[in-house]
Amino acid sequence: DGALLDEFVAAGRAPGISVAIASADGSLTAWTRGHEDREGERPLHPHHQLMSGSVGKTYFAALAMQLIDEGRIAADDKLAKFLGERDWYARLPNAETITLASLMRHTSGMVDPIAMPQTWQKLEAAPTAPWAEADWVELLLDQDPLFPVGESWAYTDANYLLLGLALEEVLEESVYRAVWERFLQPLQLHETRANTSSDLPGLAQGWRTWGLQPGAEAKPAIVNGRFYINPQMEWCGGGYRSTTSDLARWGAALFGGRAISAQARQRMLEAAVDAQLFPGDRYGYGVIVSQTPQGPAHGHSGFFPGYLTEMMWFPKLGVCIAVQFNTDQMARAGHPRQIVMQVAAILAEDQADDAAQEGGD
Repeated sequence: DGALLDEFVAAGRAPGISVAIASADGSLTAWTRGHEDREGERPLHPHHQLMSGSVGKTYFAALAMQLIDEGRIAADDKLAKFLGERDWYARLPNAETITLASLMRHTSGMVDPIAMPQTWQKLEAAPTAPWAEADWVELLLDQDPLFPVGESWAYTDANYLLLGLALEEVLEESVYRAVWERFLQPLQLHETRANTSSDLPGLAQGWRTWGLQPGAEAKPAIVNGRFYINPQMEWCGGGYRSTTSDLARWGAALFGGRAISAQARQRMLEAAVDAQLFPGDRYGYGVIVSQTPQGPAHGHSGFFPGYLTEMMWFPKLGVCIAVQFNTDQMARAGHPRQIVMQVAAILAEDQADDAAQEGGD
């Protein structure tokens, strides 16, 4: 039932919450509670899209896994093989030693432009202007690497922006088109959309505190029908909005179904290294590998101004659970993984009860 979600919204932790549970065989259950507006006049509903944030990295990692299966790239390929001819390439941190594997699992030593003041100055100066390759790349050039390739772990969207450029060199088409052709269309994920401009039809209002002074009142992310910044700037660092149902179905297909080969999925997981996320978390090729009371879980977290997301596949339970909030105010809402784990515990108890009943028949 939705009692857990009712309590969450009633406590004022977020304006709205969306939860979906999907299995690899296609079965789906979804709930929403709360509203997209402060006044409580526009209920959040299951067909509302929400920003997925960094969960979008899973699409691009899956794309890379397919290209590895096809023999078109290898995980240990140097990035210079694909981008070395660019006039800026030699000015990247660790330019000579970066591999595709180090980008996919964040061990490249690449700097994090999101943490740079100049990134936000650029956004504030022209919030809805489109970003081109040069806009991102210039933030990375002539910076000292955080560490030599493979010697530590540091999360940064820059890794996936560089990965995206390499994949487009191989594909000779946009990564968005390739994801649509290979995953979204075949899996009928029709409510998943690439964020290519500030005009985002179907997106529920989100409430952002990101970029505001501590303690400031949350502001709407959508102003006069358009997102307050151009989300196109996120590109392969995330790049998508979707319904929570589509997210759960994608997680089930990726980690428990046929979105990629079993061998590719194994490579994604076996690549995992220790990561500074939740205690015990490891990070593979575009996947967070977690140990939970319900056994191992595979998925990803997502943040975008105004939205929080968690998607986790539980092999032991045979389901993917996705949770999204239309707020980024984690101090009040908590991390969406907390709701995922509560839902997983309820499912585990239900499955145990069902097994006990069957055993007694």
